Amino acid sequence: MTNANDGGEPVLDIRDLTVSYRGAAHPAVDGADLTIRAGEVVAVIGESGSGKSTLSRATIGLLPASARIERGSVHVAGHEITALGERDLVGLRGRLVGLVPQDPATSLDPVQPIGRQLTEVFRLHPDGRRLSRARLRDRAVELLELVGIDHPAQRLRQYPHELSGGMKQRVLIAISFGLRPRLLVADEPTSALDVTVQRQVLEVFDRLTAETGAAVLFVTHNLAVAADHATRAIVMRGGRVLDGGPLDELVLRPGHDYTRELVTSAFGLTGREVPRPAPAESPAPPAIEVAGLTKSFAHGPAGHFRAVDEVAFAVPPGSTFALVGESGSGKSTTARLILGLARPDAGRVHVQGRDVTRLTGAGRRAVWRQIQLVHQNPQVALDPRLTVEQIVAEPLRSFGLAGRAERHRRVAELLDRVGLPAAFAGRKPRELSGGQQQRVAIARALAPRSPIVVLDEALSSLDVVTQGRIVELLAQLQRELHLTYLFIAHDLDLVRSISDGVAVMRRGRVVETGPTGRVFARPAEEYTRALLDATPGRRLRERLTAAATA
Repeated sequence: MTNANDGGEPVLDIRDLTVSYRGAAHPAVDGADLTIRAGEVVAVIGESGSGKSTLSRATIGLLPASARIERGSVHVAGHEITALGERDLVGLRGRLVGLVPQDPATSLDPVQPIGRQLTEVFRLHPDGRRLSRARLRDRAVELLELVGIDHPAQRLRQYPHELSGGMKQRVLIAISFGLRPRLLVADEPTSALDVTVQRQVLEVFDRLTAETGAAVLFVTHNLAVAADHATRAIVMRGGRVLDGGPLDELVLRPGHDYTRELVTSAFGLTGREVPRPAPAESPAPPAIEVAGLTKSFAHGPAGHFRAVDEVAFAVPPGSTFALVGESGSGKSTTARLILGLARPDAGRVHVQGRDVTRLTGAGRRAVWRQIQLVHQNPQVALDPRLTVEQIVAEPLRSFGLAGRAERHRRVAELLDRVGLPAAFAGRKPRELSGGQQQRVAIARALAPRSPIVVLDEALSSLDVVTQGRIVELLAQLQRELHLTYLFIAHDLDLVRSISDGVAVMRRGRVVETGPTGRVFARPAEEYTRALLDATPGRRLRERLTAAATA
């Protein structure tokens, strides 16, 4: 079920692989089988904790010290990875198997220029050590040209923070292809990128794999992305491979109930819509209203960069309004200005009818009672030293809203409301899954009974099943508590499914705004059409629609 058709020796051959972590009750990978031949791209799909990353790390010999291979084998081009020591593995990495990691912000060394990081892959291997400094520089330039980075010679002197997210991911792809490995492991290579940059990066990746004939293990939680770029897939849950086969067949005729759940949870494939609250019978003042909002930042010797430029929109109470656009379009800066975390150069911000643009001290704290933030990454946003109860109760203490006994009662009530057991109150963030951590972040935002919640890419790091459950939770809370959401996202399929209104931002300006259904169905601006065209999964989405109407 999970193996390729016959046709040459496999580049990757995994048999009955079982991996356990010290102290864990169950194996992280349990009896997995997988074969990939040259030129194949095979996706590994599953929710957080399914064993995807452990399987990929075992393939490249990068399991942590707390992991132990209980049984099974991992053959890469005839080499038994499980039997090799670290010195031998270092010799194979880069030359035989390459890795494209998930997060370029943490994978690239911030204190080393790009050129040095590109040439490191050659300097670590015997053939590369014989190259002169000039030849190493030439190879680095060639690699940057290969992945479509402009002015490659100048880029060699730049540091990671001077590159955009898409450029940094291209650098990682260039490094992984440096020694032309026979197997590439791509671990969520574009999950942090907006749709247009994601498509550009994956087009580069597809072209290079086609040219080199490399086998690819493509780890992802995005079924729509997998549908566009993989030939086959396996579905994992609880460490076991539950389903597998050609991707079209897997999606159109899933062989396991869990695969069916993955497909129905994927907003990008099914066009799934979340029930929206009924609009108010009579018009009410906007919950959020901005007009002429402008913010500039110092940008080197040349002067200033205008991050937000004359932005204007209004969010009706009880609705969900989305800000969409590429990275650097000004979405998050706009949110910070609304939250009072930065002061605009010009323009006005009204929250619940009150002009909050120039408030300070007690006035600003009063506004923060009305509007709360859920961050993109709960692992960063939640203090690792505090328990869940302390985290959720933090706004209550900060605003002086409740005594100790009342805080304890309120935390229990909030955990129940977001679907977490009361016993979780004593746990710390590291003891929770990503989805559970985000539920804690939502509970904290609800603690002061704020009517407005800003969700800044709050779902982008979650797998499709967890994402779907959090979306259902947010919709339920909105209906019950009449919440207003300002939703910042680069996932247009998700925005299409959950938002009432949308503003499309580009280079600090709102280029199009209106009801989500109208903007997405009949976009007036070429830029909006380009964003929609870049959304992954279109071909398979059309096949699913045809199958449903047949």
